[in-house]
Amino acid sequence: MPAHPDLPLPPEADQEKRIFPDTLDLLTVLKEADDRPVCNINDLRREIAILQYTGGTTGTPKGAMITHYALAYACIGTMYWYRHREEDVHLGVTPFFHIMGQQQLMLTPLTSGGKIVILSRFFPDVVAQAISKYRCTYWVTAPTAIIAVLSLPNIKDYDLSSFRCLWTGGAPVSVELQKLMSDLVPRAIVGEGYGHTETLAQGGAVTPLHRYKPGFIGIPPLNDMKIVDLETGTKELGPNEEGEIIIRGPSLMMGYWNKPEETKESLREGWFYTGDIGLMDEEGYLKFLSRKKELIKCSGYSVFPAEVEALLSRHPAVKEVAVIGIKDPYRGESPKAFIVLEPDYKGKITEDEIIEWAKDNMAAYKRPRMVEFRDELPKSAAGKVLKRILVEEEVIRQAERDRGDA
Repeated sequence: MPAHPDLPLPPEADQEKRIFPDTLDLLTVLKEADDRPVCNINDLRREIAILQYTGGTTGTPKGAMITHYALAYACIGTMYWYRHREEDVHLGVTPFFHIMGQQQLMLTPLTSGGKIVILSRFFPDVVAQAISKYRCTYWVTAPTAIIAVLSLPNIKDYDLSSFRCLWTGGAPVSVELQKLMSDLVPRAIVGEGYGHTETLAQGGAVTPLHRYKPGFIGIPPLNDMKIVDLETGTKELGPNEEGEIIIRGPSLMMGYWNKPEETKESLREGWFYTGDIGLMDEEGYLKFLSRKKELIKCSGYSVFPAEVEALLSRHPAVKEVAVIGIKDPYRGESPKAFIVLEPDYKGKITEDEIIEWAKDNMAAYKRPRMVEFRDELPKSAAGKVLKRILVEEEVIRQAERDRGDA
């Protein structure tokens, strides 16, 4: 920490440093280490660089075994993709323990020689101050973080013109949010990325510079990607056909640490089965539709939560939204939307009004039958919405209703 910080500090900065038994203090290790390059790696392709744990948004985190070769390949590929240079200033507020922050904002700048502005916690106003003061040129973060910064009442007081690239990842981005980002930083290239811990952040699909296509993420920059049928996972599908996204290539994990069954299920003949549903158009652009676990089946129709979320995001009152499937005795399942309202709309609009608006703006089988307003959505430390928590809450509610009806 600087001796004289020029930005507001997080609350824990005033607390006494905590020491844990049987652990090493990183700063002490660095201070006592020899000031010379050290390399103890004999096989880049087989030796593990990191055990990177998955985000746990849909289940228990698993340790992905990432080799030195895969990590280096992803970082060098990222550097060339974004044309990173020594004068770039990377905003390092996306957590470094998450694959997106670690690979994109910590290791890649070390590869390209750029500067990293490190913020230990995300506070929207502090982030805006840091961008203005240090003239940040590159930032990739979760859409929720972008929304939080855009929602600052005094956002136009900050100078964000230094951005060269402003990217999102970790969750689908609506066309409306992309437009807001472009309006805020008109000189910057705006895009998004799709990846997994298992593929590293750059190993999925990324928007090519200056070639954003509304509704699509981008193309695979490092690995091979294809769409296969949901039933067997063996038949490759054609352009604009919906199926499971699978990925194979140099920036891919070796498997899950001490989890042979999960590894066997996810890695088949060298391909990583993502558990995500999407399609690729004639140009190879990927459109993310849903996670297989989150797919909602309504009266035989497939409803993709990401699509419903994108449609609801068009309503001016909606700041954030998450959609899950809930039990429906007639339809099997129905979409339920959890919405965080824009401040100006709180107390001025009802859940029923949102449902009525949905009737005029989306197909009958897609529209949510229930809407619940929330002050906030449950999120991981990386800013990703934890839908599994919303699902768990609904399961408990349903069990309580069933007991009441008994």
